[in-house]
Amino acid sequence: MTKAIAYLRVSTDKQADSGHGINAQLDACEKWAADNGCELVAVYRDEGISGAADPSQRPGLTDALAALDGVGVLLVAKRDRLSRDRSTMGLLEYMTAKTGARIVSAAGEGTDTDDPLSALIQTTIYDLLAQMERVQASVRTKAALAAKRRRGEYTGGKIPFGKALASNGVHLVDCIEEQTILAEIAALQSEGLSLRKIADELNARGVARRNGKAWHHVAVSRAIKGAA
Repeated sequence: MTKAIAYLRVSTDKQADSGHGINAQLDACEKWAADNGCELVAVYRDEGISGAADPSQRPGLTDALAALDGVGVLLVAKRDRLSRDRSTMGLLEYMTAKTGARIVSAAGEGTDTDDPLSALIQTTIYDLLAQMERVQASVRTKAALAAKRRRGEYTGGKIPFGKALASNGVHLVDCIEEQTILAEIAALQSEGLSLRKIADELNARGVARRNGKAWHHVAVSRAIKGAA
């Protein structure tokens, strides 16, 4: 009886509610093994890890690859559980083949066929589609963040100097105190002072930074860029 190792992965908690959760993947792998007379000898998993992550950063995957000696199949519910990047998939297929095993998708994405050319065409198409979906998701995320910034909404990270988070926790509003400091910085710049001289002048005036520390030229530069 052929032996198989199953690899399961979810990148976010949301996937558990979309039919791609760990339990759903395990069910699919167990069903494929039972239907194909294959013994499922081990299950490895990575939770909360993106399919775009380097294989070396996925302990479940590295453990699965290390355990393939003497095992005929590396089984996944869908190929994109291994990776959404075609070049990475090529590397994983090579590493798997070196152990004498093969990658099989329980969803039947061209990994288990007697026609090598057909398998190559199908897997290439599926992998490219998965990679395209990842790129599209990244573009949509960046576009959504850009739209939020245009609307003056907070998108996470450090709040720009001169701004503060509104009481609704969504929008950014002007921080009067910091806007006054920015006006002082702009006036000093118009006088031809360097960033170091501006920092010295602010300190001499007793103007405090957001964190209460003294000004220095790097902090002045960051304040200016953050307000841009």
